[in-house]
Formats: sequence, structure tokens, C-alpha cells
Amino acid sequence: MSKYLDVQEVANMLGVTPATIYKLINHPEVSKRIEPVNRLTYRGDGGYRFSADSVELVKDQVIKKDLTIADTAKLLNRSKSFVHGLIQEGKLKSYEDIYRGKKTFFIKKEDLEQYNKDVKEKPKGLWETIYDKKTGVFLFQPYFNNGELARVMSINKNGSARAKIMLKTSSIELTLEEALELGWKPTYLIEEKKQVTAYGYARFVFPIPRSLDSVIYQVIDELFKAAGPYNIRVKTDEMLEVEIKKTTLAGITETTEPDLVNRLKTFVHSGEIVLVHNGTVIDPGYSSILMYLPHQTKKELLSEAESKGMKLHDYLTEFFNNKFGLK
Repeated sequence: MSKYLDVQEVANMLGVTPATIYKLINHPEVSKRIEPVNRLTYRGDGGYRFSADSVELVKDQVIKKDLTIADTAKLLNRSKSFVHGLIQEGKLKSYEDIYRGKKTFFIKKEDLEQYNKDVKEKPKGLWETIYDKKTGVFLFQPYFNNGELARVMSINKNGSARAKIMLKTSSIELTLEEALELGWKPTYLIEEKKQVTAYGYARFVFPIPRSLDSVIYQVIDELFKAAGPYNIRVKTDEMLEVEIKKTTLAGITETTEPDLVNRLKTFVHSGEIVLVHNGTVIDPGYSSILMYLPHQTKKELLSEAESKGMKLHDYLTEFFNNKFGLK
């Protein structure tokens, strides 16, 4: 039977391991098998033997035509679980085929290009989901593992029972579940503080941080600690915008934390940073204005805001920006 190929020769031709060839010999689907010419007598023949034609029939199963999950994850600089999630949510097209003896997801390059295009063209100006009550995780929350820093970079609820939470390290992105399994732990938790009912938000505008340990994230950490998840909102476009209800940073003064107070003053875009003896107050500035307006005027302002589909504090922000040429 010297004119036939043995297992090692077939493996070399196809660029796979002998173990893959044995999987193909015993594949549960007959149409996917590689059929040896001596299935019944292979023991006496010193192993399986194959014709060149039978090898040709299985080439498509073992030679990659498109991107695997691992290939796609590497190109996106994400985890394989993240790519699986995109496929399950219908955000990334894929198809299943046999590869090296088992069913595998494949992604065409043009479909990956379309996904990247869709991500770049996603609508701007939307407020981010910043908190998942079930896990207590919040946006930009710092995690540590063996001295390395990671941060929560997205919380996607998408109407599902379980939020999809992604953390970013210096090199890769992980789901929350992956991070916890690897030993990542949150540096601190935040309290679900009572929602502030006073009108208005103070607005901070930051450049997009270049590193996970950026002082910008450190400032936002302090805002989350002081305000809790229900009095703050975040938007990320060309800049990182944080809006916060009237909040007191207890114990943060020019004496105790001069750098932090200076950064709050530097990045505040609307609202006031008020220094008091035992802390720093972030005041939207609208509360004192509204306090002196007649009830009927406030009612008219609220009606005008509702007619534009806006909340009152957003309407006032737009009004003053337009009135005084602010940005």
C-alpha cells in the first residue's frame, strides 16, 4: 500500500496535527469524514492509508478561508468572549463550518470591516450607561490585580437581564466575568445615594484620557464617590463630559486636597466650585436663580422645556449657552 498516504503525510499536506486527521476519520457526519482505504484492515497494515482524492475532499474543512473567533479578537484587541457576544447580539455577521474536525465560527473580512464602520458611525451625543445595580459596577470603576490597573469602560444593558460589562487593562479588554475569574478586584465601591431633586447639573469637560491612571479618571472617581450613581451622567464624544447634580465633596478642601480642587476648577465648564470650611460644593448655579423666580415663570419654563422634549435643566443650559454665546 506504499502508493497511499499515511496519517503523518496527510497531516503535513494539510498543515494540521495527526490528532486532527483522526478526528476527521471518525467524524459523526459521513460527509465530513476523510475515508481511509483500509478502515477494516488498518491494524494489520501498520496504520490508516489514504488516497490523494480523499485528501482533496477534506481540504475545505482544514484550510481557513476566513477569520476565526481568535483571529477577529486579535484584530479588534478584544477577548474571544467579546467577539462571541457580538455574534450572539447580531452585531457581527458570521457563519459556521467545519474546521480541523469541529464546528467553528468564521467571520468574513468584509463583515468585520462593516462592523468597524458601524462602530465609528454610531450616533453621538448619547449619555452612557454608568451603573449596573445588580453588580454594583459603575463606569470607569478601577480594578486591580497583582499591581496592574484596569477600568470599566462600558456597561451595555441592551434590554437584557444581565448587563454586558467590559474592563480594559493596559493590553486587552475583558468581560467582567473573565476579570473576576482571573482575580481582578474593585478598588472601591460607591453608595446608592439619594437622588438630588434640585434643578440643574454642573458640567465638567475633559479631554479623552490617554491612560488608565490619568488624573482625569482620578477626578471622576471622586465625583462618583461623592454623588453616587443617580446624580451623575457621562457622555463620550470628542471630549469626555460629566454632569453632576449639586454635590458636596466632604473633607476635600484647598488645604487637604489642593491638586484635586484645582483640577475641579480647571475642568468645570458650567456651574460653580464653592469652597466651604469642611469641603467643596459643586453647584449647578441654576438652583439659586430658580429660587427667586415667580411660580408662574417656573411653570412656563417647564412647559417650554417639555414642548421641546427636554428636561428643565437641559433647556436652561441651552438657553444660557445661546443667550451668552457659550459652548
